Order: sequence, then structure tokens, then C-alpha cells
Amino acid sequence: MFVSLRYETFINSIKNGFISLSSPNFRKFFLGQTTSFIGSWVQNIGMGWLVYRLTGSIALLGVVGFSSQIPALLITPFAGVFADKLNRKKVMLFTQLTMMMVALLFATLTLTNTITVGIIVFLSVINGLVVAFDTPFRHSILSDLLDNKEHLSNAVALNSIMVNTSRLVGPALAGFLISAFGEGVCFLVNSLSFLAIIIALLSIRIKTTQVLKQNFSPKAITDELMNGIRYAQSNAGFRQIFLIVFLSSLLCLPFQNLMPAFAKDVFSGDSKTLGLLSGAFGLGALIGAVVLGQISTPLKLVRLIGIAGILLSGGIIIFSSSSMISIAYIALAIAGFGMISQFASSNTIIQVYSKSEFRGRMVSLYNVSFLGLTPIGSLLLGFAAQHIGLQLTIIISSVIFMAMSINYLFRYKFVQQKIQS
Repeated sequence: MFVSLRYETFINSIKNGFISLSSPNFRKFFLGQTTSFIGSWVQNIGMGWLVYRLTGSIALLGVVGFSSQIPALLITPFAGVFADKLNRKKVMLFTQLTMMMVALLFATLTLTNTITVGIIVFLSVINGLVVAFDTPFRHSILSDLLDNKEHLSNAVALNSIMVNTSRLVGPALAGFLISAFGEGVCFLVNSLSFLAIIIALLSIRIKTTQVLKQNFSPKAITDELMNGIRYAQSNAGFRQIFLIVFLSSLLCLPFQNLMPAFAKDVFSGDSKTLGLLSGAFGLGALIGAVVLGQISTPLKLVRLIGIAGILLSGGIIIFSSSSMISIAYIALAIAGFGMISQFASSNTIIQVYSKSEFRGRMVSLYNVSFLGLTPIGSLLLGFAAQHIGLQLTIIISSVIFMAMSINYLFRYKFVQQKIQS
């Protein structure tokens, strides 16, 4: 009987870990986004390998990473204001269709051998602008898709599982596609993958509250953005969380944009090696997302942010110090676990403890902290790696972030207290 009781408890725990999928709208969105995100990772790996094959320049890897992600720093804060005002489903349909067209253009130019680095940078900026505008809508729509709003924490965790399942499958698939067919097919696969999320969005039915009058003047938008910033600044707990995400984005995440150089120059590999390295990072992230899905009390995640920062930076340090591919895989899995544990925990806390009228803007500020500084870090670390060496550059930046994560751990109880006030 004791064994039977434990088995039943285990089954219930598994069910609770996926409870938000009981909402039909969220379930459709989850499946559509999973397919689309796999395509996006296939394209990301294909693009990085294409740039490094054409140029052999670590600095240009940083430039392309900068061009694709810098719009997040400039656009996402304002997009968060619109995410609190506009129909999120309709906006997402537009952004997904636009990204589909950009991917198709990438595919056409690459398959016809007319692609150049200049074109890659230009199209990366265009795609980055659309992604930057889409991101706060994609995050803030989660609460609209749930039948029970108490499932939001679980939905955020499952959203992380979805992203990191894609991070695991996409790069591995891209490595084999590049080896067999070339980079152009990666862009084509991504273009087709958008059909899944577009079909899902068309089938979703969301109850919307009619707002009679909206003020979209530049002054009104700027005022609402500043109100969101003031709201975030007014809480010392949120400030600490934004700071640690900000530093991680600047010092740790850029190493992903430089991964083609690691695969080719450090480990003497090819596109398959790149796919497997990125897949190892994704596997760790997926495990982390599954573990997070079992944590039902968001307040417990506050401490995890600091622990995860140590795992992320420590894994990257071991990866960058090693020339053995087997150790690199393990180190990247540790780093991936730390990365998703930190960012998903931060995202969950911000969504759960923010006032609903500020949620879109808080999510956009989170994404600025999460993604907006990565392009600057990519540019700086890319040029630094060109001069002092790839491995040394990444080790130095990761050691700095590890020190900041340790400092955060001494303050996590203060953060817990403040976000509840």
C-alpha cells in the first residue's frame, strides 16, 4: 500500500507539472511555438556557420550577433507598452508572418549563392526588429491563454521547456542539414516552421476586453514606458533581479554567438560538432526547465537565481578551458541548466509578483535585460577574442559574472522580502 501511495503521489506530481496544458488555447500555442522555435534554432545555427564559413572572422560573428539582437535594446521597451494596449493575438499573427517571409528570403538568397555578409547583417537587423516587437506580446499573452490564472507559473515553466526542447533539437538537426544540404535548407526549414504557430494562433479564441479609447501619441507611449520603469525601480527586489539578468546577458550569453569558432578552431570540428555543442547546452537547459516545472512556489526561485548564475558561469569557464570534446559537452549541459534556471526563475518572479497593469512593460524590461545587452556583449567579446584569444576572453567575462552571482546569494532574502511588499 505504501508503494502504491508513493506511485500515485509521483503520478500526480507529473500531472501537476503539466497542468497548464489542460487549457486548450495554451496547449495549441505550446505545440505551435515548439515547432516554430525548433525552426528558429535551425536557422540560428545555419546562419552562424554560414558567416564563419564565408569570413573565418570571430569579430564578424559578433557583428552578426549584434545586428540581430540590438533591436531588442531599442524596440522592446516600447513594444511592452503596446503589449498592454493592443490585441496580442493579432499582433503576433503579423510578426510571425513577417519573420516567415524574412526566413524565406534568407533561404532564396543562400540557395542561389547570392548571399553576402552585408545582406546577412541587413536581414538580421530586419528580423531582429520584428523579434524585438514580438517578444513582450509572446510572453504576456500566456495569461490570456489560461483557463485558470493560477497556472501562470506552470505555463512560464512549460514555456521554458518548449524553448529549450527547441534548443536541444534544433541545433542537432541543423548540424546534419548543413552537412547534407548546406545552410540554405536551414533557412527554408525555419520558414516552413512558422506555419505551425500561425495555424495555432488562428485556432485560438481569446476573450478580449474592449477599450473605448487608447492614446498612441509618442508622448503617451513614452509616459507609459516611464511609468513602467518607475514601477520597476520602486521595488529594490525587482532591481536586484534585473541587475543579475542584465549582467548575465552582457557577460555570459554572448559566448553562444561565438560557438562556430569554438567548434571549428578549438575542437577541430564541423557543422555537426557545432550542432552537438549547441545541443548539449540545450539538453542542460531542458533538464533545468523540467526541474523548474516541479517547483510550485515562485518565492523559492529567488535563491535559485544566484545558484543558477554560479552554474552558468562555472560551466562556461570549464567549457572554455577545455580542449576535450567530452568535457565540453558536460560543461555546456551544466551551463545550460544554470542559464534556464536563472532566466526562467527571473521571468516567473517578474510575471507573478508584478501588478497586472504593468505586466507587459515589466516583461519587456526583463527582455531588454535578458536580450538587449547580449548584442553589445557579442560585439565587445567578439573583438576582444580576435585580439587576446577566444578562450581567455570568455573565461574572464564568466569569472566576473560568477563573482556577481555569489554577491547576489548573500542578498536573496532581502530580494524575497522586497518583491512581496
